[in-house]
Amino acid sequence: MEKPNRREREKIARKNDIMTAACQVFAQKGYYRATLDEIAEKAEFSKATIYAYFKNKADLFFRLIIDGLSELTQLVENTMKDKTDFKTLLKNIVHEIFDYLDKNRDFFTLLYEQRIELHREISSIENNGSYEEEFQSTAQKLDDSFERLFQKAAENKQIDGNIPPRLLTSIMLGSIFGIIRVWLERMPHEPLADKTDIIIKVFWEGAGV
Repeated sequence: MEKPNRREREKIARKNDIMTAACQVFAQKGYYRATLDEIAEKAEFSKATIYAYFKNKADLFFRLIIDGLSELTQLVENTMKDKTDFKTLLKNIVHEIFDYLDKNRDFFTLLYEQRIELHREISSIENNGSYEEEFQSTAQKLDDSFERLFQKAAENKQIDGNIPPRLLTSIMLGSIFGIIRVWLERMPHEPLADKTDIIIKVFWEGAGV
């Protein structure tokens, strides 16, 4: 793969700076109250520079969600390549997700608190069908990664093969993102990654005595 030249690297860095600023402004003010002027000021660029990369505020907001989900999915995929026992692997994956939360709380704030605005705004973007499809496709990739993980574990007799991998995926991801949502609402400034062990224990062994 050819390495980007200096001009291309500068464009990528500028776009990333805009997205970082936008994520902070959206998380602090909410989608509707945030303005491109505020985002431009935060990023230390002109509003015209933002329009060089994004069609409008909705397009910028949507891209933040998609890129964040893609980055999280890639992180999970990379962790799944680790050569270790299944329980440790699952623990490592959950830890990576929670660590990503701790480092990217503004993104998760958008994903949870602003998701209604996301779906409203999709309809206002030109050719919105492609946006909706991309969102659904990106979200599905994370589900597919976990389903393949559980399928392989069942084939290797590392977990109960009578439990459908899709069901295990729903339970695992439902638990992970449910915990994240509660954490953001009740303990937004406390780290979540150090709670990985107890969460894996409950998933693996149950809460019974």
